[in-house]
Amino acid sequence: MKKIKTSSKTNRAHPTALQIICRHTFTYFNFIFAIVTVLLILAHAYTDLIAFLPILIINSCIGIVQQLRANKALAELSFLHTPTVIRHEGADRREVSINDLKSGDMIELSSGMQIPCDLTLSEGELIVNESLVTGETTEITKNPPDGILSGSLVVAGNGIAKVELSTEDSYISALANEACSQDLKETSAIFASLNFFLKIIGIIILPIGIILFCQNFYIGHETFSHSITTAVAAVIGMIPEGLYMLASLSLAYSALRLSQVDVLVQDFKCIETLAQIDVLCVDKTGTITENFMEVDGVIPFCAAEQALSLLAQYIDACEDTNDTMEALRRYRKELPASEEETITVLEKMPFSSTTKYSTVTFRTGDGTRQETPVTFYLGAPEKVLSSLEEQPALYEQIAEAARKGLRTLLFAYDKDERRLPCLLILLHNPLRNKAADTFAFFTDAGVSIKVISGDHPVTVSAVAARADIPDSQRFLDASTLPDDMDPFPSEEYTVYGRMLPEQKKSLVQSLQKNGHKVAMTGDGINDVLALRQADLGIGFASGTEAAATISQLVLLDSDFSKMPAIVTEGRRVIHNLENTAALFFIKNIFSLCMALFSIIGCISYPLLPSQIALVSMFTIGIPGLFLSMEKRYKKIHKRFLPAAISMALPFTITDFAAISGFVLLGRRLSLHDGELSTACTLLLCIIGLFALASFSRPLQRDQWKLLGAMVGGILFCIFLMPGFFHISPLSGRCILLFVMFAAASFPFGLLLQKIFRFIFRRTL
Repeated sequence: MKKIKTSSKTNRAHPTALQIICRHTFTYFNFIFAIVTVLLILAHAYTDLIAFLPILIINSCIGIVQQLRANKALAELSFLHTPTVIRHEGADRREVSINDLKSGDMIELSSGMQIPCDLTLSEGELIVNESLVTGETTEITKNPPDGILSGSLVVAGNGIAKVELSTEDSYISALANEACSQDLKETSAIFASLNFFLKIIGIIILPIGIILFCQNFYIGHETFSHSITTAVAAVIGMIPEGLYMLASLSLAYSALRLSQVDVLVQDFKCIETLAQIDVLCVDKTGTITENFMEVDGVIPFCAAEQALSLLAQYIDACEDTNDTMEALRRYRKELPASEEETITVLEKMPFSSTTKYSTVTFRTGDGTRQETPVTFYLGAPEKVLSSLEEQPALYEQIAEAARKGLRTLLFAYDKDERRLPCLLILLHNPLRNKAADTFAFFTDAGVSIKVISGDHPVTVSAVAARADIPDSQRFLDASTLPDDMDPFPSEEYTVYGRMLPEQKKSLVQSLQKNGHKVAMTGDGINDVLALRQADLGIGFASGTEAAATISQLVLLDSDFSKMPAIVTEGRRVIHNLENTAALFFIKNIFSLCMALFSIIGCISYPLLPSQIALVSMFTIGIPGLFLSMEKRYKKIHKRFLPAAISMALPFTITDFAAISGFVLLGRRLSLHDGELSTACTLLLCIIGLFALASFSRPLQRDQWKLLGAMVGGILFCIFLMPGFFHISPLSGRCILLFVMFAAASFPFGLLLQKIFRFIFRRTL
């Protein structure tokens, strides 16, 4: 038999070791570094080559090792969460991964499953929803030997089906690959911003380097070696080496941190989205309340003993596997045994999310006398009994239960072409632990809560009030809305009851059109469409496979109270990335401006590659790694690149003003090139440490330790390795000029910082 193959797309979602090594090695900027290496060898500038090349190699190796570790850990976690099915092996039944299925296998199907591959139904009866495949939302009844499309959702029923086609063409594979994709270049707004910045730098870097060389060599009549090294210094300064790697590692590290608290990250992009959500759509069941129900009591509308006996017979006959029936089966132990006379089940209709009820048709008799068949209904009262208002006692009982936050089911039967109530069943979902504290966190964080449910809106509103959700009294009965409601009323209400799957999706779409970043939690089939539409889908491992597969985040222990910690982690990593990116942008934008200044002023670029490496290592590279791991939980900006650049510009301008001014005055004072480059290196180190201190505020013990270590590293290189980094002795005039510019840099930088904060607070 043909074994089911894993889709080729899966390989992209989980890159191999070779792919990771190639991704970190064969990059455009590594190609530039290779050219730079050859040029420095030709110029016999071996000291400069040794200064920057090891840092580049170490950066790449760190990126490769960390990516391999992160990929391995997440792959193992994903494997533990791979969907499984029950496969029949002769008389044996065995639980296997969907990846182990072969053509011709016989598997069991039940309510809540997502079909892993194309099947042919052999036994049983199912109601399936093929909306994720065909776009049609109508639920379809399947009987042997009907075919079932991969990606379909089993709404109700049980059966056994034969595997027909491999999963490499199945819809669920596409969903899993889309949800588990870690191609950050395509999915992340942050990485899109970084790619845009890198693209601009990549376009202009070679022309500027060539122009600087030609200007120094042909116009300035500098030596070939000096012309090469200064041009290379400008090029190296413009390359944000390590920034992309640090951003990748930050998200991978965050995903690993979340995995330690039983949260599976199936898409790195969602960590970024976590920090930006301002609307959280939650289902009542499984989020506010536990995902199981308990029967609170029953209210009979006919002879109590007979009504309870009929309910017991219905429970015994019904094959639905939803939460309601599981609660009733647990309650079945308290009901009387079925009557002695023979009961024949003639027909059954499983529960459907469209009809909102299930039916069983009975015939009773002792073999000599056969009663007329009777159909019993169990489901939402307003669906089971269309003329609910004509039953005032029943109507009042339902309203009273709804006010208490109880869910109601009506058990009714047909008689003389009329449908009559038999029992009103009251159920409730226990409130989750820490539910109120969890929603209080989101309220304080400025995140609006939308509660959506298929239950009665009054019931949902009462439950939301118990969880202290703000404005829980503002509710809407979605069943009263027209099918083509556009736009969907998304801003006016907090609680939405009687929601269909398409309406949940419409609510999310409407919120997104209004400029909101929407997160959606869900664990059932009815949530799948909305989970996929949301900016961030959060599934529960205890829910249906379909919901968990399509979600970017999966709570493996189904504990919603972890959401504050998850959102906080998202804000931490993005805030740290802003600081890290700002450090890199200071050097990159300064180097670009200084290169253009050198071209326009026809002067030699004042720094050497080894000096750029010194500044980068102790004011950007090492500090950036620590900044990306800090535990800072501040509110972040919605636009990553403008925010990071606005943080960098005050220090970029300070760098440019200090270095360009020092070079111009230094040349007038006839300072030699060695003094100029040394003083410029020290100025850049001082301003870089000033920027690091600013980004690390408030300065605590760990931040002071980092600053002290960087100062110590710079002093070590200056005094113990001066020749390696081309550090020359400074004359008295140079020292005086250096002190003046260093002293002026601090107030100038602080003033610019205040100006830019004032400007960008009103524009970002």
